Amino acid sequence: MKVSCNINKHNMNTNLYYLLRNLPENMLYYKEYPLRHPLAIYNISTNRVQDAISRFIISLHDLDSDTMDKDEKEVETLRNVLARLSKDSQETNDIKNRMKYLAEEMNKVNENAIDNYVDFLDSLIAFIDDTYHIIKTLFPSKSVEKSIIFADKWIKKADYSLYTSYKTQVNKYRDNLAPIVNKIKHNHARMRLISFKTNLGNSFGYFIESIDYNSVIIPDPEIHKTFRGMHTGISFNRDLKFNVAGFFYICEILQQTLYDFIKNKYGISIPLRNESGADNNDIKAEKLADQLVAISDLYFPDEYQKFESKIILENNFLSISYPNQPTMRSFLQGRVQVHFGGDGVTKSFQMPYFMPRP
Repeated sequence: MKVSCNINKHNMNTNLYYLLRNLPENMLYYKEYPLRHPLAIYNISTNRVQDAISRFIISLHDLDSDTMDKDEKEVETLRNVLARLSKDSQETNDIKNRMKYLAEEMNKVNENAIDNYVDFLDSLIAFIDDTYHIIKTLFPSKSVEKSIIFADKWIKKADYSLYTSYKTQVNKYRDNLAPIVNKIKHNHARMRLISFKTNLGNSFGYFIESIDYNSVIIPDPEIHKTFRGMHTGISFNRDLKFNVAGFFYICEILQQTLYDFIKNKYGISIPLRNESGADNNDIKAEKLADQLVAISDLYFPDEYQKFESKIILENNFLSISYPNQPTMRSFLQGRVQVHFGGDGVTKSFQMPYFMPRP
């Protein structure tokens, strides 16, 4: 996957948006199916992605909040006090109740972040699926005589060359995303939280649970490669930027696919700009742009050997690019916490960023 684009921070409109907005009505067949207008499909799907990003970034800030830090320190203090008290005293019971309450409150914040990130990944898969519906609106319904439910399979039948070219490009990004989403949806995997507390700040992320042939819960080896003999995870900071770049990559290749198709079929070049006056500013888009620029480049230890995405604000435009050489900002010291969820049966775990027991 390779992407480099500049997006106006005041509205976050892509070239794909302008192409769909400027499509002549006589080139469209959406009413024959019926489907929404292709720009309406784009707007709904894009809004879901952007809303999911915003919700997740808010929950990421909650993970790194002063409240969470204060609660963690209080739990640690209470744990030390508890070790010196009689097991059956009222004070012991009060402390245990307080610790239980704090643990439940912190767990709500942790689960909210995970749920919001899973929703973000789901929205990206849905967006990719919706791009095939957008393509379909440019074909008359008689292009395929058979009844085919799935839009990508319908496109494959209508125009095999376009389908294979587009799908090959899409998969350069989708092949990184789909295994995670599919394992959660169809293989009973769970996304679990990892946190690094370091001298440079806190970095949060996740791993996808799997189970080995010895009934040990491990980070899924198909998703997470080992690093210096340890299982690994994925930092939200790096992964969020990568998936944002992936979203704009899909927009770019769909725009080029549609542009070339229309030019070859009709001999017309669709303008990739606003043809009806100045664009309106969108407060929600501006806020999202600021949120994206502020994503930290503090990653997990093994990720400093990988290419990264860059999201930079330049003259009111978001510059989004991938791949870039990694930022060398490795922390000198840190403490890792891994959050597992019990299933009532499995008792053995191998945690990421811990050396496995002999």
